[in-house]
Amino acid sequence: MEIAGPYALGIVVLGVLVLLFLGTPIGVALGLSAFVGFSMTSGAEAAISRLGDVAYYTFLNYAFSPIILFIFMGEIIVITGIGAHLFEAVSGWVGRIPGSLAVSSIGASGVFGAISGVSTAGTLVIGELAIPEMQKRGYSNSMATGVVAAGGTLSIMIPPSVAFVLYGIASEQSIGALFIAGAIPGVIEVILYSIFVILHGMRHPETSSLTRVSWQDKVSSLKVLVPIAALFFTILGSIYLGLATPSEAGALGASGALVLAVIYRRLNLRNLILACRQTALLVGTFLIIAVGAIFFGYYLSLTGYTDQLVTMMVNLPIPPLAVVGMICLILIIMGCFMEIASIIFITTPLVLPAMTALGFDPIWYGVILIVTAEMAFITPPVGLNLFVIRSIAPDVPMADIIKGAVPFVIIDMGMIGLLMAFPMLATWLPQQMLSVS
Repeated sequence: MEIAGPYALGIVVLGVLVLLFLGTPIGVALGLSAFVGFSMTSGAEAAISRLGDVAYYTFLNYAFSPIILFIFMGEIIVITGIGAHLFEAVSGWVGRIPGSLAVSSIGASGVFGAISGVSTAGTLVIGELAIPEMQKRGYSNSMATGVVAAGGTLSIMIPPSVAFVLYGIASEQSIGALFIAGAIPGVIEVILYSIFVILHGMRHPETSSLTRVSWQDKVSSLKVLVPIAALFFTILGSIYLGLATPSEAGALGASGALVLAVIYRRLNLRNLILACRQTALLVGTFLIIAVGAIFFGYYLSLTGYTDQLVTMMVNLPIPPLAVVGMICLILIIMGCFMEIASIIFITTPLVLPAMTALGFDPIWYGVILIVTAEMAFITPPVGLNLFVIRSIAPDVPMADIIKGAVPFVIIDMGMIGLLMAFPMLATWLPQQMLSVS
């Protein structure tokens, strides 16, 4: 028995909400609800056939290969303990500026973001070292935890970023161009975060470092910073110059991480197996979400509501940038309840056609989307970085962790404003890359 489109859509949306409320993984909730919707509108046989096609072609999609390689690179850096020395290395160079430990946390998170596209990994690695040190130095619990939680989000903006790979797959845009597009906004975010914590340090001088670091120790710390920086510039430079595809750059990065692990004598069979296992778990999670969300998107296209939504957004009696602002507000609200992969795969097929119809660059919109999605990691109730911080600082109430993250959410909103006012912040470097290649 076939059910009319509007009624079927209502049942599908209600089904998604109920399944999410019951704790069903987002990919399963979307896929199962869409399957029911397909069955009601086109029959069970058509639903089974389309679901099989989506799963088959998603698993075979070569565009997912950079995700596997970049996640593996990050896992090697984390598991072998190389990333744990970043905080100490950056601290030596920050010196005695106000809020030096907080600045070190942000700087180390930025560097870690350049070698790991997964936000929670950076939060865990930097947080285990930085939070106890900041608490000893007189930082409030909210400031100590908020800095690390926000710093961890830099991993999804600073290339190579798994989030940009996911958006590239969903939008069929150049993943290499997206990586390059995130570079300038990522650096600006590091600067804005640092300015905030320096101003905080000036108001709280007791948090400033009282210990001078000798030049000998600073030079010694380069043994950690230089190889990681070289790895980052090898990846990004090879893409920018057109010498490597994102997949090839991912292979370079993964190989480089293994070489570093060997050089630092941190690689053994146990660590290698653990890195492979963690990579498989994360990639498997992304694939399940992708299958469910893409299948859900196909269902919405079948009902015709995708085209109706695009038409409605394009014809709104407000300026195009106001439409973007409205979309960002919706994304922020979604980020309170969903993680980034779900947001990207659900919204991109619906929103991107409207963005291009309004004359906006898909690369620019992708950067806007990722900045907005960054907030999802530090906004309750599903902010993953907040729960990571809670796991490594169980003595700090969740209310304090959230309080510490709020100023950085506001800074991210300001970053969105900058991107709207100055689109070239996201589009200039990709344009240069295209002209070079």
